[in-house]
Amino acid sequence: MTIEFPIKGRITYENLPEIIQELSKPLPIEAIQHVDRQTSKKGYDATGYGYQYVVNRLNEVVPGHWRAIEEMDEPEMREIKSGAMYRRTCRMTIEIGNWHFIDGQNVFEVLATGTNYGGHDALNDTDARKGAYGNAFKKAAAMLGIGRKAFEGTLDEDYFSAEAQETGAYAEAQRQYQNRQQPKQGAGNKQLPRKKPSAQKQGNGELNAYKELAEQNQKPQETRSVNQRGRFFAIAAKRGLKEKVQKALVFGFTGKESRKEVADEEFKVIADFLESATNEEIKQAIDDAVKAKIDQQQPDTSDPTDDEIMKLLGEGVA
Repeated sequence: MTIEFPIKGRITYENLPEIIQELSKPLPIEAIQHVDRQTSKKGYDATGYGYQYVVNRLNEVVPGHWRAIEEMDEPEMREIKSGAMYRRTCRMTIEIGNWHFIDGQNVFEVLATGTNYGGHDALNDTDARKGAYGNAFKKAAAMLGIGRKAFEGTLDEDYFSAEAQETGAYAEAQRQYQNRQQPKQGAGNKQLPRKKPSAQKQGNGELNAYKELAEQNQKPQETRSVNQRGRFFAIAAKRGLKEKVQKALVFGFTGKESRKEVADEEFKVIADFLESATNEEIKQAIDDAVKAKIDQQQPDTSDPTDDEIMKLLGEGVA
């Protein structure tokens, strides 16, 4: 029996073939997004569908008959020359079915499910989470047929085809892409030099950071050198350790008055400790560092008082 879209009323298993067929229809040309390798953070050009267009297709075909369930992993952080890069991984499940009100509760009857994973790198955790969610959502939706061309590898054929170039929806996006790839021409077809964007326009180094990440991803893992000083600061910040505590830890592990005197390998030892230590172990290491500092300044056998510890931290352990 043929059904009408958008779906109204209850759906059944018998309706699923037609629903999946409707969901699988090509998305509009304006839904296609092309990202060049400079901003894709992957070292290659990427073509895909916009997140909102995928949501729109669900709402157009099965409004009120779907839901999304996310499982977001804890953030991972890696050090690059420009600072820290965050990564999030998300497991997304999109379910199609019917809502029922049973015994005072809303219960969802699941008829079809699409599940997949997605990840994203960003300079802050908020953007990493948002990107991972959108990436996982689109992959899970593709399991139900939505935007499948992006994963078949045939989407570029739509984006760059002669037929697509004649449509108004495609034209503006394609012109913007071509303008990024080709130098502008002035009178007499004389090529004009391309201005380099300022550091501010690059998002305070964001573009350089992503470019660096892409370059790292193309190198064998064993050839990458890790900045242990930066790794220490990144892990310390992640553990919520303020500057005074960081200074105390450095002194406790190395006995050096200034962090500028600490070698990269010494920072590695401290960073390794912070990566695996419990909060109690970190607190004990800080207490030991404070006692060592006091012993250095005024050797005795008595334990430091709370006032002495606070005074020492207030002065700043190098």
